[in-house]
Amino acid sequence: MKKILLNSAITSILAIGLTGCLGEDISCSGENTQSLVKQITEPNVINSIFLSKYQNGDYGETNMVTSSMLAGANGDIEALSSFLGGYGKDGKDLANSVYGKLLEGKKELKKTFKSSNISLDSFITTAKDKELSKVECSATLNVVYENNTYSFDTTYTAQLTDDKKEIFVQVDSFLNK
Repeated sequence: MKKILLNSAITSILAIGLTGCLGEDISCSGENTQSLVKQITEPNVINSIFLSKYQNGDYGETNMVTSSMLAGANGDIEALSSFLGGYGKDGKDLANSVYGKLLEGKKELKKTFKSSNISLDSFITTAKDKELSKVECSATLNVVYENNTYSFDTTYTAQLTDDKKEIFVQVDSFLNK
């Protein structure tokens, strides 16, 4: 069983994984740590793929205003549409006319995306505190989707609880390569 706690800031996301008794030191490349990093970053991966597909014209004609707004929202079309919808009927009409096709595209992407296509590679332990059972890490997160590979530089911190039954993971940065 795993729980995810999401903070509003992308750079401060925390996940708690129930691991059973580990009986070993925490590591950047540990299976449980990797699983939590993948789980935390998946929504951002989907948003990044969506933004890339939009900018490539996969959802029809692109325009600078929509492209800039999507980039500013990190590809989160649902949040952008909801924001515009808050401006009454005109805002809802604009959101539906401009973003209707994009919302359908994002919905389809979410439906066809497989988290098993996410992998972490090139692990670097940037700091380790054995007393606290804590590691600071960087890795490359790779995703294969529709025969394209997307790569992201990711930094994160992982720490065991005192009883070594849970891992806390915080993703500190997630950047397109």
